Amino acid sequence: MAQPIKYKKPRRINVVSVSVVLVLAAGAYALYQWFPLYVKRNEAHRVLQETGSKIAGRPVIYEEDTKVREELRRTMQRQLVEIGIDDPQIETWIEIEGKVVKVGVVYSSYLEWPFDVFPRHERIDQVEHEVVVP
Repeated sequence: MAQPIKYKKPRRINVVSVSVVLVLAAGAYALYQWFPLYVKRNEAHRVLQETGSKIAGRPVIYEEDTKVREELRRTMQRQLVEIGIDDPQIETWIEIEGKVVKVGVVYSSYLEWPFDVFPRHERIDQVEHEVVVP
Protein backbone atom coordinates (compact mmCIF):
# COMPACT_ATOMS: atom_id res chain seq x y z
CA MET A 1 0.00 0.00 0.00
CA ALA A 2 1.27 3.49 -0.92
CA GLN A 3 2.11 5.86 1.86
CA PRO A 4 1.61 9.59 1.36
CA ILE A 5 4.79 11.62 1.17
CA LYS A 6 5.02 14.69 3.35
CA TYR A 7 7.14 17.54 2.00
CA LYS A 8 8.57 20.35 4.08
CA LYS A 9 7.00 23.72 3.43
CA PRO A 10 9.61 25.94 1.67
CA ARG A 11 10.91 28.99 3.50
CA ARG A 12 9.87 32.42 2.32
CA ILE A 13 13.42 33.50 1.53
CA ASN A 14 15.25 30.86 -0.44
CA VAL A 15 17.67 30.61 -3.34
CA VAL A 16 14.94 30.94 -5.95
CA SER A 17 13.34 34.05 -4.46
CA VAL A 18 16.74 35.77 -4.05
CA SER A 19 17.65 34.88 -7.66
CA VAL A 20 14.35 36.26 -8.96
CA VAL A 21 14.86 39.54 -7.08
CA LEU A 22 18.43 39.89 -8.40
CA VAL A 23 17.36 39.22 -12.00
CA LEU A 24 14.52 41.73 -11.71
CA ALA A 25 16.85 44.35 -10.21
CA ALA A 26 19.42 43.83 -12.99
CA GLY A 27 16.67 44.08 -15.62
CA ALA A 28 15.30 47.27 -14.08
CA TYR A 29 18.75 48.84 -14.01
CA ALA A 30 19.41 47.80 -17.64
CA LEU A 31 16.11 49.43 -18.62
CA TYR A 32 17.17 52.52 -16.63
CA GLN A 33 20.40 52.63 -18.68
CA TRP A 34 18.98 51.90 -22.17
CA PHE A 35 15.61 53.68 -22.17
CA PRO A 36 17.05 57.24 -22.15
CA LEU A 37 19.27 56.33 -25.12
CA TYR A 38 16.23 55.07 -27.01
CA VAL A 39 14.29 58.26 -26.23
CA LYS A 40 17.27 60.43 -27.22
CA ARG A 41 17.55 58.62 -30.57
CA ASN A 42 13.84 59.17 -31.27
CA GLU A 43 14.13 62.86 -30.34
CA ALA A 44 17.12 63.20 -32.69
CA HIS A 45 15.03 61.69 -35.49
CA ARG A 46 12.26 64.20 -34.73
CA VAL A 47 14.73 67.10 -35.03
CA LEU A 48 15.97 65.71 -38.35
CA GLN A 49 12.40 65.41 -39.63
CA GLU A 50 11.71 69.04 -38.71
CA THR A 51 14.87 70.15 -40.50
CA GLY A 52 13.91 68.10 -43.56
CA SER A 53 10.48 69.75 -43.54
CA LYS A 54 12.09 73.20 -43.55
CA ILE A 55 14.18 72.27 -46.57
CA ALA A 56 11.21 70.69 -48.37
CA GLY A 57 9.23 73.90 -47.88
CA ARG A 58 11.83 76.06 -49.66
CA PRO A 59 14.17 73.69 -51.55
CA VAL A 60 15.51 76.22 -54.06
CA ILE A 61 16.86 78.56 -51.37
CA TYR A 62 18.73 75.80 -49.52
CA GLU A 63 20.00 74.20 -52.71
CA GLU A 64 21.50 77.39 -54.12
CA ASP A 65 22.77 79.24 -51.04
CA THR A 66 25.37 77.31 -49.04
CA LYS A 67 25.46 79.92 -46.26
CA VAL A 68 21.74 79.49 -45.56
CA ARG A 69 22.14 75.70 -45.64
CA GLU A 70 25.11 75.89 -43.23
CA GLU A 71 23.12 78.10 -40.86
CA LEU A 72 20.27 75.56 -40.92
CA ARG A 73 22.78 72.77 -40.15
CA ARG A 74 24.15 74.73 -37.18
CA THR A 75 20.61 75.34 -35.92
CA MET A 76 19.88 71.63 -36.24
CA GLN A 77 23.07 70.80 -34.31
CA ARG A 78 22.12 73.28 -31.56
CA GLN A 79 18.70 71.65 -31.26
CA LEU A 80 20.33 68.22 -31.00
CA VAL A 81 22.54 69.45 -28.16
CA GLU A 82 19.48 70.93 -26.44
CA ILE A 83 17.70 67.54 -26.42
CA GLY A 84 20.63 66.00 -24.57
CA ILE A 85 23.20 64.82 -27.10
CA ASP A 86 26.34 65.94 -25.30
CA ASP A 87 29.00 64.38 -27.54
CA PRO A 88 31.72 66.97 -28.27
CA GLN A 89 32.51 65.21 -31.56
CA ILE A 90 28.94 65.24 -32.91
CA GLU A 91 28.74 65.24 -36.70
CA THR A 92 25.75 66.61 -38.61
CA TRP A 93 25.13 66.95 -42.31
CA ILE A 94 22.67 68.13 -44.92
CA GLU A 95 23.12 66.69 -48.41
CA ILE A 96 21.02 67.78 -51.36
CA GLU A 97 21.28 65.49 -54.38
CA GLY A 98 18.73 66.45 -57.01
CA LYS A 99 15.29 65.96 -55.47
CA VAL A 100 16.57 63.90 -52.51
CA VAL A 101 17.59 65.63 -49.29
CA LYS A 102 19.49 63.65 -46.65
CA VAL A 103 19.77 65.04 -43.15
CA GLY A 104 21.75 63.14 -40.53
CA VAL A 105 23.71 62.99 -37.30
CA VAL A 106 26.33 60.70 -35.76
CA TYR A 107 26.99 60.82 -32.03
CA SER A 108 28.36 58.68 -29.20
CA SER A 109 26.74 57.89 -25.89
CA TYR A 110 28.10 55.82 -23.02
CA LEU A 111 26.68 53.15 -20.73
CA GLU A 112 28.23 52.89 -17.29
CA TRP A 113 27.45 50.21 -14.72
CA PRO A 114 27.91 50.71 -10.97
CA PHE A 115 30.90 49.16 -9.23
CA ASP A 116 32.47 48.55 -12.68
CA VAL A 117 30.44 45.35 -13.13
CA PHE A 118 30.90 45.80 -16.88
CA PRO A 119 33.40 48.12 -18.56
CA ARG A 120 32.19 51.47 -19.89
CA HIS A 121 30.46 50.83 -23.21
CA GLU A 122 30.46 53.35 -26.05
CA ARG A 123 27.41 53.27 -28.28
CA ILE A 124 27.63 55.04 -31.62
CA ASP A 125 24.29 56.10 -33.07
CA GLN A 126 23.74 57.27 -36.62
CA VAL A 127 20.35 58.71 -37.41
CA GLU A 128 19.45 59.79 -40.92
CA HIS A 129 16.29 61.15 -42.47
CA GLU A 130 15.58 61.34 -46.19
CA VAL A 131 13.12 63.71 -47.85
CA VAL A 132 12.07 63.62 -51.50
CA VAL A 133 11.33 67.15 -52.65
CA PRO A 134 8.55 67.47 -55.24
